This record gives sequence, structure tokens and C-alpha cells, in this order.
Amino acid sequence: MDDSVTWPGAFAVTVPVSALLVGVGLIVRAIATRAADGRLGRNPIAGIRTRTTGHSDETWIAAHRAGRPLTERGASTFVLTGALSVVIAAPMTVAGGGDAGDYLLRWIVLLLVGIAVATGLVVAGAVVGQRAASDARDGVPGSGERG
Repeated sequence: MDDSVTWPGAFAVTVPVSALLVGVGLIVRAIATRAADGRLGRNPIAGIRTRTTGHSDETWIAAHRAGRPLTERGASTFVLTGALSVVIAAPMTVAGGGDAGDYLLRWIVLLLVGIAVATGLVVAGAVVGQRAASDARDGVPGSGERG
């Protein structure tokens, strides 16, 4: 039995995962934008959801305004990772030459690095947002104006 990676098999994995990353990035960006400008209010599903951000509409918006720049960078990194992973996967699907396993390994490394960086940026945005929400709750001047 041959355990090597085939080109059609690699294609069947890389393209849907790449598209999923682009979709995740677009959704994260939409949530960040809508929460920061007040179109996405406090809710149990999406956004920076902590006890402090849920305290009031003011703390919710302060958190999302402050965290928006980092969160949007994270969202863009998800999109970029998905797009670049398609570029890496393209030789597997178009040319079909070379070692499919080698291309797949490069693709996996790109995904792991890209997802780690994107997630780190989104989490950093949430930390910055949580601090701004705490400041807004405690009445610190300018807490909703960050970022």
C-alpha cells in the first residue's frame, strides 16, 4: 500500500481549509467593526465578552474601540494566511509535479504560523479592550477614545 500524498488528495484538503481561513478573517473583521461602532451590541455570542465589557453599553463600546486595531490586524492575517496558502497549494493543483508531501508540509507550516500570529493579535486586541472597558467602568477619562 502506497502512503504517499497525492495531488488530488492535497487539493481536497488545502482549498477548503484556505477558504475557511479567509472566511474566518472576514467574520472577525465584521464583528470588530460592528461592535466598535455600536452596530453590534452586547450579546452572548460574539465580541469581547467579559464581565466588565458586559457591564454597560459604554464599557462594551470602549472595549471594542480600543481593541479594534489589533483585532483587525488579526483578521487581516487570517485572510492573508488563507490567500497565501492557496498560492502554496496552486503548484499542487496546476502542475502536479514535484513532491506533494513537500508542498503539503510547507502549507501546514504556513497555516500554523499564520493562525498563531492571527490568534495572538486577536487575543491582544481583547486584552487591550478589556483594559479600556475597566477604565470606562471606573470612570477614567478618555477610556473610550483609545486605538
